[in-house]
Amino acid sequence: MHEFYDESIHGLESQEERLRAARVLSQAGIRCLIHGEDPLSFIYFVPTGLFELHVIVANKDVHRAVAEIHGSLPYRVFTGILDHFNDPLLFDPNRTRAYPNSIFLKPFSNDSRDPDMIIVHPESDFNLVVSDYSRSVPLPPFPDNIRFPTRVAFLDSAIETRLDPNSSLVTHRATQKLSIWISYIIAYTLRNRPIVLPNGDLDPEAEALKCSLRPENQPQFEANLRHTVNSRDRSHHMLIRREILRNMGNDYKKMRADRAHQQAQQQQQQSTISSRITTPSSCQR
Repeated sequence: MHEFYDESIHGLESQEERLRAARVLSQAGIRCLIHGEDPLSFIYFVPTGLFELHVIVANKDVHRAVAEIHGSLPYRVFTGILDHFNDPLLFDPNRTRAYPNSIFLKPFSNDSRDPDMIIVHPESDFNLVVSDYSRSVPLPPFPDNIRFPTRVAFLDSAIETRLDPNSSLVTHRATQKLSIWISYIIAYTLRNRPIVLPNGDLDPEAEALKCSLRPENQPQFEANLRHTVNSRDRSHHMLIRREILRNMGNDYKKMRADRAHQQAQQQQQQSTISSRITTPSSCQR
C-alpha cells in the first residue's frame, strides 16, 4: 500500500518557480485556475512530478494571457510536433495535438526551474468557470486571483473533458493524461481501504465523494473506483453521461451548438493572435 502525505513534496520555493507565469497574470489583473499536476501536488498532496503547467483563464482572456507571459518570461508560442501532446502515428497518422483551442508556450532559456511547457487553456474546454470561486481554492501566500480547482471541480472537469470534450476532439494523449489525474485523486485522497467493501458497496468516504460530483459524471467515477475501466469504456460512459443529461432536461443538441459557437470564436481569436505573436439512484441531490 502506498504512503499518504500531509503536505506537498514540493516546497514553497518550487511552487514559486512553477507559478511565475500565474503571478504575471495576477499582476496583469487576469484571473487564472491552475490545473493538472500542480494542484494535485500543492493542494491534494499527491507525490507526483511536475511537468507542463496548465493555466486556465476565461475564454476572453486567453490571448491577453499569452501576450502577458510572452512579454514577461522567456517563452514563445510553439506550434510544432510535441511527442507528449501530439498523438502517436499508431493512433493517428495526422498526429493531432491535444487541447486544440489552447496555446502552447515553450521556454527558450536553459533554466531548468522553468516548466518545460506552459499551456494556456480557455475555461470552456475544461468545463470550468474561473470566476466561480465556490469551486476553487487559493494557495497562500499567492494572490487570491491565482486559484486551484476544488477536488470535486477537478474531478468533474477531468471526467467531462475525458468523456465529452467541448472541443469535440478526442485525442489519445489528452484521454491518457486525464485518466492519470483521476487515478491520482482516488489513490492519494481517499484514505479508507478497501474502497469496495466485501458486500460490494463503496466505502462511505468513496461513496460520499462520488455523490458530490455532478450526476452525469458519477457512473464514470464509480467505474474508476471499482477498477472496471478499460480501453473501450470512454464511448460507453459518454453515452451514459449524455442520457443522464437528457433525463435531467438538458437539451444536448443545444449544448453542442453552444459549444460549437464557442469553439468557432476561440479559433477566430487564435488566428488573430497568431498573426501578432510568432443521476444514479444511490446519490441524493
